[in-house]
Amino acid sequence: MSPYDARTRVWKTAEWRTHALAWTTQRLADLGLRVTGPAEQPHLRPWSTLLRVPTSDGPVWLKASGPGTAYEPRLLASFGRWRTPHVLTPLAVDLDRGWCLLPDAGTSLRSLLAARPEVGYWVDVLPTYAELQRGLTPRTEELLAIGVPDLRPEAISGAYVGLLADTGWLRIGAPDGLSVADAHRLRALASEVSRWARQLAAVGIPPTLQHDDFHDGNVFVRQASGGPAYVFLDWGDASFAHPFGSLLASLRNVASRLDVPMDAAELQKLRDAYLEPWSASFDRADLLDAVRWATQLAKVGRALAWQRALAGASATERATYAGSVPGWLGELLTSDGW
Repeated sequence: MSPYDARTRVWKTAEWRTHALAWTTQRLADLGLRVTGPAEQPHLRPWSTLLRVPTSDGPVWLKASGPGTAYEPRLLASFGRWRTPHVLTPLAVDLDRGWCLLPDAGTSLRSLLAARPEVGYWVDVLPTYAELQRGLTPRTEELLAIGVPDLRPEAISGAYVGLLADTGWLRIGAPDGLSVADAHRLRALASEVSRWARQLAAVGIPPTLQHDDFHDGNVFVRQASGGPAYVFLDWGDASFAHPFGSLLASLRNVASRLDVPMDAAELQKLRDAYLEPWSASFDRADLLDAVRWATQLAKVGRALAWQRALAGASATERATYAGSVPGWLGELLTSDGW
């Protein structure tokens, strides 16, 4: 077995760590930095692993992506060429092995909110993220060329039908899967999914990069002279899709932290803050309709993201997360929008 195979069972081995740290040490030396202590491996999942490496200029992070998320290093390298704001420019990448060496991002928003849950940060974060998305709308062909999954409204219906046809992911009849009745209902829902997609496209908001897992664990904060500076991490679930789908993860995350229902005034405030960059060009009613359709279709995107994340996983690893794909699909039957 090659030490570069993107599999959790390889990432656990001393052989893989030796190769990964040798590459990291050389890339740091190219930048005039040196390793100052032992590396840690705080994250190990079927889709990626992280090594935290202390250096003469603070910690750096090696991220290794699995086969289903191998486009992330290409995306991060592209961010650097495009000078995309609020993301990390890689120190080095190895696209063949799916490796990306990143500087430290700062303090996670999750850790800041642990002591004091409130929405103040999110009021700033969401429109900042929205402007990042808007800035990438001209990059359609480039984003698709580097392998970002195409989940635009005109593509999502076909992706949905394809996922339902791959019955191994549905786990029909299993405790963590779909019932026979729900699987039948989801297949019957295909025409409705197509209708949502057509209505969403008709609003006229162009597709762009959609993070798809935009929660407080993937937002980092750096203190700057003009106030907090935000950094958005972990683009391994990203797709090229309607931008508003990002609200599914972010607003659910805030609702959970604050222990409020999804129709709470705090969440409406955050939704409106996110929509503000589009408000000069689109009617409010159209924007709210687009939020409802985009967040509903984003559930399909979440199911597909789990399918990609588990590509190449062992049977044991896949079983650990087996309920994720049918779980997200099942939400299409139980809730409207987020």
